[in-house]
Amino acid sequence: ILSARIICMQNAFGVPYLPVIDSADSHRICMQNAYPPFMQEAGQMSASAFGERMAELLTSTDSVATLMERAAMTATIDAERMAAAYTAYKKRKGAGSDENSQILRSLLVVAGQRDGLKAVQAMQAAAPDFIEISSLVHGWVLSDPSAATNWFNEQSGDTAEHALGGLVWGLGQRDTAIAKQVFQTLDPQDQQTSASNLASSLVGTHGVTAVDSLIEGLSPELAQKCVTGATYRIDRRPPAEAVPWLAGKVA
Repeated sequence: ILSARIICMQNAFGVPYLPVIDSADSHRICMQNAYPPFMQEAGQMSASAFGERMAELLTSTDSVATLMERAAMTATIDAERMAAAYTAYKKRKGAGSDENSQILRSLLVVAGQRDGLKAVQAMQAAAPDFIEISSLVHGWVLSDPSAATNWFNEQSGDTAEHALGGLVWGLGQRDTAIAKQVFQTLDPQDQQTSASNLASSLVGTHGVTAVDSLIEGLSPELAQKCVTGATYRIDRRPPAEAVPWLAGKVA
């Protein structure tokens, strides 16, 4: 179970910063405590009204007020609201569901954490080929790795291809043992595709020992992909941990 670390701060002008959160539920709880008027208004919106307002906020110039409102609305997001916000934003931008919209990815992660299956179903009904599905699966894995993995194993084609990155990234953050277990069950092509991302996620969250555990028993080629992926986030580790590990890998 993810911890609910809730930290609400104020800047020099007395305006609360956005909360530091560890889960979708802690986001909601913190927003309820920090911004009750925003939460109340957002909670009373219909899904379509929520979608239009969120799309407006995502395409407007950032300010303290708009960022606070966005955070409060994100805290009330569910599957239906996510689909409405996605559709409204894409319409405003004139973008297709096969075009990546980076700004939507954080919302998709939160929606996936809330109820991954419902979020996937709602999004696939609204935009069957949406390319950002990896972020939705990422969030789902963080809250229910077993259900998300079982769903992934039933997918094929573009859905599986686009979801794979989010699956392994979330697994790498969530649980090292489950991440390794799932990786070993992937077909060889998916292993080649995802090795770097998984190792990068593992080292950033759990350290070099998690990467060493992952590469045990792998082919030299696959192990090298993992090492290369880990180097992308090795700077998140203390020098006393990172430097000897890197030295051992290049020796």
